[in-house]
Amino acid sequence: MMTPVSTVQGEDILRLVVAGHLHFQSLWAGVSLGVFEMLAGGPLTLAEIAEKAGLALQPARMMMANLVALGFVKSEAGRFSNSEVATLRLLRSGQDNLVDILHVYARIIYPGIEDYVQSLRENRNVGLGRFPGQGATLYERLAASPDLESVFQAAMAAMPSNRFLAPSFDLRGRRHLCDCGGGNGRNAIELARANPELRVTVFDHPTVCEKAAANIASQGLSGRIAVAPGNFLADPFPPGIDSVLYAHIGPIWSAETNTGVFKRAAAALPEGGTFSIYNMVPADDHSGPAYVTAGSVYFHALATGQGFMHSVPEYTEMLRAAGFSDVRVVRDLPVSHALITGIR
Repeated sequence: MMTPVSTVQGEDILRLVVAGHLHFQSLWAGVSLGVFEMLAGGPLTLAEIAEKAGLALQPARMMMANLVALGFVKSEAGRFSNSEVATLRLLRSGQDNLVDILHVYARIIYPGIEDYVQSLRENRNVGLGRFPGQGATLYERLAASPDLESVFQAAMAAMPSNRFLAPSFDLRGRRHLCDCGGGNGRNAIELARANPELRVTVFDHPTVCEKAAANIASQGLSGRIAVAPGNFLADPFPPGIDSVLYAHIGPIWSAETNTGVFKRAAAALPEGGTFSIYNMVPADDHSGPAYVTAGSVYFHALATGQGFMHSVPEYTEMLRAAGFSDVRVVRDLPVSHALITGIR
């Protein structure tokens, strides 16, 4: 006897996955056409939404039907309003909003991972070919596309997990932190504010450091936060540091590449210096959560062709191989994050 489809375990997840890109495009349409911002002012009719979005009535009807079905918009008596999740996550005024993260998915990640199957077959980031420029990684190519680089850096700064770093990061006694791959300086700024005696240097690509320097200056912290343009895979670490932060960088690279970076950092640190990894991590046996393990698709198909969502034991092994004998772990931080610190 055939099992009814509705009773097959995992069927609902399968349906969501199969139509996943369609659902994303529906959501992105709502964000990019300003629907959620419109509805923040109060309920609107379909005709009012169509007029404000510059759409004909039928496309507007299609878009709103999908947004209602997904639960991002509510419909009552012919008028539409934002759901709770839309108010919190899809408005720029919402706490931990995902607007910039959705933007990077729409412009960079989704186009780049279309070649995932071929990337698996060839064991390289085939999706990089969809982006112009020189270099073997997405980050090098973004440097040649200022618009896309701005989209990417805005998304990295908007990651909700960033705000949980400073409260979890014990920097007592540290005087000079190197924020390795520090992007536009958001973490550096928050850490400097939380630790008044701390100096921070953002170590990243030259075009990224330009954005960081402007952001740091706008916050009045140029006297305590510097930038060091360079490539942390090859260039010397900034002098005089006693600690390094590696936030949201580890999955970009293979264990071998990371261990090489950790060894070079260890050589630049004094005895007792620290190297801290802050990242989303899967279960130790890589059994999930699915939203964590999925990150490997992006890192392999597009970013570098060698990245992986490493686990806490794997990061611990890398640090020890690099000469950090004492490794301490803070687990179970929000959004499946961990803070792993090796002491030289």
